[in-house]
Amino acid sequence: MTGESPAIVDAKIVNAIQSLEDDTQNVGQSYFKSGDPVQVISGPFNGLEGIYAVDDGELRSMVLLEIMHKSHSLGFKKTQLRKH
Repeated sequence: MTGESPAIVDAKIVNAIQSLEDDTQNVGQSYFKSGDPVQVISGPFNGLEGIYAVDDGELRSMVLLEIMHKSHSLGFKKTQLRKH
């Protein structure tokens, strides 16, 4: 808002925000497949790479990460992951 009037936003910005929203909504059951290389993009494991294992509910996933030369299966929100 600018005073009592809505602010004018460039169409490119609106389109970019809508695109991000569409991408977030598409993170569902079919987006990740078992065996996909993924990267953690938020949280304490940010930046680590692993292998997508399985869905753990509608919004969560299990990922295999190698930490200190050992494999660990950890749960993440799907929004914390991206295909690598």
